Amino acid sequence: MLASISFNQSHKSSMAHNNRENLYGNPDIDQSRLDENIYFVQKDIREVYQDTFGEAVEAYNAKQSRKDRRIENYFEKIRNDSKTHEQRELIVAIGEGKDGEEHRTAKKQALAEYAEEFQERNPNLAVYNMVLHDDEANPHLHINYVPNFESKKGLTRRVGMDKALQQQGIEGKGTELIKHWRERETARIEELAKAHIPDFERANVGSHKYMKVPQFKEAKETFKQIEAEGLRKRQEIVKAVSYIDELHSSKNALQAEYEAQRAIVREFKERGKGLAQATKKIAEERQYKAPKVQPIYEPPEVTTDLLGKHVKIKKSEYEKMLASQKEFMKERANLAKSFDIVAERLKKGERE
Repeated sequence: MLASISFNQSHKSSMAHNNRENLYGNPDIDQSRLDENIYFVQKDIREVYQDTFGEAVEAYNAKQSRKDRRIENYFEKIRNDSKTHEQRELIVAIGEGKDGEEHRTAKKQALAEYAEEFQERNPNLAVYNMVLHDDEANPHLHINYVPNFESKKGLTRRVGMDKALQQQGIEGKGTELIKHWRERETARIEELAKAHIPDFERANVGSHKYMKVPQFKEAKETFKQIEAEGLRKRQEIVKAVSYIDELHSSKNALQAEYEAQRAIVREFKERGKGLAQATKKIAEERQYKAPKVQPIYEPPEVTTDLLGKHVKIKKSEYEKMLASQKEFMKERANLAKSFDIVAERLKKGERE
């Protein structure tokens, strides 16, 4: 007989399905064979938590002076912890349904022996539910357990798969650790299969060919979620790339604007050099040369004896005096205007 051994592990489980409390939606179940199922262990998981961690929790709480640090319900604490799973499930099968009914009894006997010795071989995996289903195409075993390990700090007994296996003598870390444990358990199943089926030859150790309908639906739904998440990630990447392209375009536009502004600044600097020289030249040049001032009309020499007294002069002489005075005032106004022009030119040169 050439057959495979299925050894599947998950942290999700349906007790209603495993214990046949709900048969709805399971078309592969032959209800006429329900009595052929074997229920090895059926406990409430909360009861197992109390038995496994109760003393450790009490000892831990007794050392806490602050009430907010005490653990009121360890099961609820772990169940609400996104990083830790409160339980795990192991599904074990030998061969497939197409192997034929002649091997069903032998498979069932091998799985039953494996179930009865599982807890002794795995003391750190506290089993709370174990059932052998013989009402489907191929007999298979469901084992639900709580992995736990001893801790030297804080809570002395905790939930954890890796350390639970390591304390059982399994070597490795992470996926390598699970792989080594899987290899050990699969080797034991193979021994039992060969003991009950003399011509048994393992075709594919650890294959996942066997999967119940609820598990298949769950795996399919998980795949859909992963696919949807992948699509969302790809859309985010496309959006991010588009945004980066926009940033590059904006950067190039800003760079071009910056270079244009630099060119303008350089041009003004060059112009500024010429303006500075012109301004300096304007400042140094004598912008206005005052015209030679013509003396105002001087009347005929008058003796000092006449100063402070009324003097009679001819009308013609008086008119000459007035004309000379007007000419002087006009030249004075022109001079002031010229100075204003010079001052304005100097101010303009300074501004430029």
